[in-house]
Amino acid sequence: MRTTQAHRYARWSIVIAALLVISVFGVYLRRSWLANQARRNSPPSVPASVERSSEGFMYTQGSGDHVLFTVHASSATTFKGNAKDAEKNALLNVWITVMGRKGDRHDVIHTQSCDFYRPVTEKIHDVKTLKSADRGTIACIGEVQMDLQSAADAKRAENAAPGVTVDPRIVRVVTRGVSFDGTTADAHTDQPVDFQFSGGQGRAVGANYGSDDGTLELLRDVHLSLKATPPKNTRNSGKTLADPIPIDVTCASVIFRREAKTAVLRGPVVVNQVTPAPASGEALKGAVAARVGSHMLHAEVVTVNMDADFRARQIIAEGSLKSRPDLAVESPKGTGKLIADEFIADLDVDTSVKHLSAIGNVQGDFTNSISRETPITTERVR
Repeated sequence: MRTTQAHRYARWSIVIAALLVISVFGVYLRRSWLANQARRNSPPSVPASVERSSEGFMYTQGSGDHVLFTVHASSATTFKGNAKDAEKNALLNVWITVMGRKGDRHDVIHTQSCDFYRPVTEKIHDVKTLKSADRGTIACIGEVQMDLQSAADAKRAENAAPGVTVDPRIVRVVTRGVSFDGTTADAHTDQPVDFQFSGGQGRAVGANYGSDDGTLELLRDVHLSLKATPPKNTRNSGKTLADPIPIDVTCASVIFRREAKTAVLRGPVVVNQVTPAPASGEALKGAVAARVGSHMLHAEVVTVNMDADFRARQIIAEGSLKSRPDLAVESPKGTGKLIADEFIADLDVDTSVKHLSAIGNVQGDFTNSISRETPITTERVR
């Protein structure tokens, strides 16, 4: 009997032990499952190279009360640097507004992402708001849009009455691979550039932007079309003047000085304007005859002077003793070629040539539709 009772106790002990083991194992499985679910639902872990991240970023560069430029971004991720490397801040949805050293600029640079590099000795301690005299470099690999505008023009457009369309007088540049200097607020790219303004548009390769006066330098392979919509006729606001006649330009480089309303083209520069003849049967006389034909100008340096709305109003061509500018003309009145020290062409509102002057040791010839060739040698031709 004692043996039977002992066996019964032994069996119960085994059953209880088994239940305890199963209970412990079940608790372990449940906790493992909960931990696994927590890992799945938790945000990804921050890499060891990331120091911090933040929603919203603002950086202001200036001295005292004067602001040179500001940087806004929707988010920022700061990566750790070492003693030799710069601290990297990856910015998304980036807006850079440049006021310039005189505070008279309102140039806006926008892109989707940039890397803001700073020396580790000048780390950003407040990632959301910072104002200091520290320096840095901003590199934007993707597409970048730059709108160059004065503070006065920006305010004028902002304060325009409802329903009134005001030309913002913006020079727009679209490119890629822009490097922005935090010391000078200047920018550079060596990538293809498309640009547009009220008086024309074009393309080039490489550009420099100067923040002091909004200067845009197009570095090489420049193709420019000067073509502007003429203003409304003052006698009849519902009508415009004659359709604009484009002026096509190719040159090595251009310096576009927005505030001075000038563009300096360096050569070899080729300026070409062709006005096609009217439809068949229309008589060529008066103003129509004056518009028909072509002008082709070759020069080392060409300056384009523009009005307040950036429409070309005057073209000045210059050269040197070894390479003087020359002009070839074809029209219903005849053909000819002139060489001079300088050419000045005053343009009408439709960019047609209104007055043309050749100045200084003028040489050439002209053949009209009736008489034979006439040589030209003088100091000035108008």
